[in-house]
Amino acid sequence: WIFQSKTLRNYERAVVFRFGKFLCVKEEGLGYIWPFIDEWQVVDLRIQTMNLQRQEMLTKESVTVYVNAVVLYHINMAKANVLTINGARAATSQLASTAIRAVIGCSELDDLLSKRDTLNGKLQRILDAETDSW
Repeated sequence: WIFQSKTLRNYERAVVFRFGKFLCVKEEGLGYIWPFIDEWQVVDLRIQTMNLQRQEMLTKESVTVYVNAVVLYHINMAKANVLTINGARAATSQLASTAIRAVIGCSELDDLLSKRDTLNGKLQRILDAETDSW
């Protein structure tokens, strides 16, 4: 028999499909699949970073501010990530940009300068609520 093998590192999971239907999630170590019958997508579970480009926004009192941000995220469930979303990185980036605009738009300039931890907590809650399913 002919098998295709791949060694998965501690931070990787492979989502395996047989004839296009979900079969299993392979953990770290040596994994085998049948060529032409099975296919797999490897998911990296490490913390990923992305820079959000500088954006011009208005605060609650119509003051223009320029905001840039760094988003840290990681994938918890490889299966859900592969089966429920196409492009988790792009989706997270767009969701983070939208959440930042919402939080900045509801905040006053003084709050932006003095209550960063509170605003970061709001942003994290918004992002966690939206991304929990994937």
